[in-house]
Amino acid sequence: MATQQQSTVESRLATLAFVVLVAFSVLGVGLWRVHRVSFVSVHSPVAKYLKPGDAVITKPVQPKQLQAGDPVSYYDPQNVSRILTQRLQTVDVQANTFTAGGSHGPLSTALLVGQVKYRLKGIGYALDAVRSRASLVLGVYVPAIIILGHELRLLADSYEVTRYRLFISQASRL
Repeated sequence: MATQQQSTVESRLATLAFVVLVAFSVLGVGLWRVHRVSFVSVHSPVAKYLKPGDAVITKPVQPKQLQAGDPVSYYDPQNVSRILTQRLQTVDVQANTFTAGGSHGPLSTALLVGQVKYRLKGIGYALDAVRSRASLVLGVYVPAIIILGHELRLLADSYEVTRYRLFISQASRL
C-alpha cells in the first residue's frame, strides 16, 4: 500500500495529467479551422499581408457568398494535403468552379476550405509543433497512461484493503 506522501504526489500528477489531456483536446478542436501559411509567392497579391509561418483562420462559406478579391484557402489540386491561400479572382456558381491567384485554371469549389477571416502572425510554427506526433504522445498518450496508472493503483489499494477485511471477519467467526 502506498504511503500518504506517495498517494498525494500521485494524485497531483494524475490531476496535472488530466488538465494537460483536456487542454490538448480543447486546443485540437479549437485549431480545426486554423491553417499555417507555408509558402507565399512574392508575386502573389496576398504577399503584402501573409508571410511564411503565419497562420490563417478560415470560415466555411458557400461559393455564392464569395466575391473577387476575397482571400480564400483551398486544397492544392496537385497535393490535397497542402492548403493554399490566395485571393479569389473569379467564382462561377453555375459551374461550381473558381480561380484564384496562381491557380491552374478553373478549380472545383469542392476544394475550397473557406474564406480567410483572420491572420495570426508567426503562429504557424507553433501550430506545426502542436499538430506533430511528439505533441500527440506528450499531450495525449502520456497523460492518459499516467491517469490510468493512478486509477489502477487506487483500485488495487482498495482491493487489498477489502480482501484483508474479509480475512479478519472470517477469522473472528471461528
